[in-house]
Amino acid sequence: MLKHVLTVVQMSNMRRNSFSILNYQWFTLLAFVPRLLGAIWLPNAFGDAYPYSEQIYFMRRALVTGSFNTASLFGFWLPLYQLIFALISAVAGKPFLVAKLVPAIAGTGVCVLVLMLTLELTRSRRLALLSFALIAFNPEHILYSASAMTDVPSCLSCTAWMISRSW
Repeated sequence: MLKHVLTVVQMSNMRRNSFSILNYQWFTLLAFVPRLLGAIWLPNAFGDAYPYSEQIYFMRRALVTGSFNTASLFGFWLPLYQLIFALISAVAGKPFLVAKLVPAIAGTGVCVLVLMLTLELTRSRRLALLSFALIAFNPEHILYSASAMTDVPSCLSCTAWMISRSW
């Protein structure tokens, strides 16, 4: 009986220290809007993003025309990132926009995962909201999320890995 009461109390505390699905949808929207606007209007953060975009364009063109082969991957360091984006843009079109929107989506994911990770580690809604606000509205993170580079998608995969290890 006592064990059952403790379980109910723990579940009550978990509900009080968590967010509903609707809240997570609002958090996602709050984080995505500045990143979407940045992807559309901001330039890339560094010149490194332009060769990425160029390689995505050339790989997409090779995929669409049917001339893609393993030699198309030569000449660029770790071309898997560019290949994935070329595959997406072969379907969606607009390789430069795809190269900027995917990191914006990844940046949104990072913001939500930071919220979840902070909530898991601290069990404090206040700290989770503060950490979310600090990363979601950080101009540097928005700029990197709006750039066609591997930084933010890599950050998303690392953050997702940390969360998968903690639960």
